[in-house]
Formats: sequence, structure tokens, C-alpha cells
Amino acid sequence: MDGGRLTVDGGRFGVDLGIRSKSNAKRNATVYRKPSTVSRKPSTVSRPPYKKMIKRIVKMTFREDAADTFVSKVFEQSKEKIRAFDGCRHMELLRQKNNPNVMFTLSIWDNEEALNAYRASELFADTWVKTKALFAARAEAWTTEVIDEPDHREER
Repeated sequence: MDGGRLTVDGGRFGVDLGIRSKSNAKRNATVYRKPSTVSRKPSTVSRPPYKKMIKRIVKMTFREDAADTFVSKVFEQSKEKIRAFDGCRHMELLRQKNNPNVMFTLSIWDNEEALNAYRASELFADTWVKTKALFAARAEAWTTEVIDEPDHREER
């Protein structure tokens, strides 16, 4: 222990106990990591098979009087059912920061077949009819595939 710091692993990792003198009873522990001087090699950890998984982005522009109605009456009623649909891994609603009438759904699907099964479902048909009636402009949609995704397990 050196000046309130306890280090391990050759000084690479440690804990700052917040102790600067013997009379200091305050102990605010903070974990720290010294920057490595060794360059990292690319990760050899196998990643999930992203080439099949897809992300769907749908841009929706609502009438001024309809954006809040969409959120409260349509999205809130259907979001959990969509998220529970077979093959849906994630679905979220985003709002454009400077234009609150423009919203996006971002959904992640196991594959295009799962997305197409949802689009052919009664749930989609019912939700889309209610949503489409609130539009100020035609919706735009993109189906994308992940080409490269960062390994979130790596420390930065």
C-alpha cells in the first residue's frame, strides 16, 4: 500500500482507498487501471454469427397532432408484443432531437425470415394500420446487416 493505494498484478490494477493520512477516516474506494504500454493484439474470442442477424430501421414522420398519440395509444399497446415476437432480439423507439414528429424504430432480428414472419403477422397488420393513419409523410425503412461490431468486452 502506497499513499492510500493498494496495487496488484505488478502495479497494473489497484484500489484507491481515499486514505491520505492516518487521521483520514473517509474511505472512498476507487478502482483504477494503469494504461498499458504494450499494444493489444486483436481479440481471438469467437463472436456470435452476425452475418445472419439483421437490424431494421424505420423512419416515421407524424402529423404534429399525432406524435404523442402514436406513443401513448399505438406504441405502448404493442411494444411488449413485438419484443416478444419469435426472432426479435431488441426493439426500441427513438425520437429525432430537433424534430419531435420524426421517430425511428430500431429492431434487431435473428434473420430476415424472422422479420418477414413478423411483417406477415396479424400483430404487424393491426399495429401498422393504426400507425400509418397518423403519418404526415410516407415511412422509410432500411434492413441492414452487421458488418463489424466492436467487442464490448474489451477495455478502452
